[in-house]
Amino acid sequence: MKKLWFGTFVFLICSFFLLSQAPNNLDSIIIYKGEVAGTGPGLSVIKMALDEVVTVIAKGVDAEGNEVLIAPTWKADKELTIIQVEGKGKTVKIKLKEAPAVAAYFECVKIREDGKKITAGVAVELKK
Repeated sequence: MKKLWFGTFVFLICSFFLLSQAPNNLDSIIIYKGEVAGTGPGLSVIKMALDEVVTVIAKGVDAEGNEVLIAPTWKADKELTIIQVEGKGKTVKIKLKEAPAVAAYFECVKIREDGKKITAGVAVELKK
């Protein structure tokens, strides 16, 4: 009986360790300009003219840089409008509808299964 309990305990510990180290666990989100996700650091600031519309795409990556499928939500300041594009929400169009005092911001958000909130944000400045 002790061997059975010990075996079960070892199995549970090993399972927990393997699952906690599982690949494809969302670590960060990168936002790119355009309809296709690129490589590299992505956007942190974008300059837009008033009433300009720009397409952006979010790419989820794990700690090793491997792509992870995501269906995020988007938030934006009042100076911006988010226009949904077909699909699971990783591609949207951003419209600058009014000039920001300094910059306006939009953000991509995904809550992982473990409850951790992963975000990526971009500042929008008025193109002069």
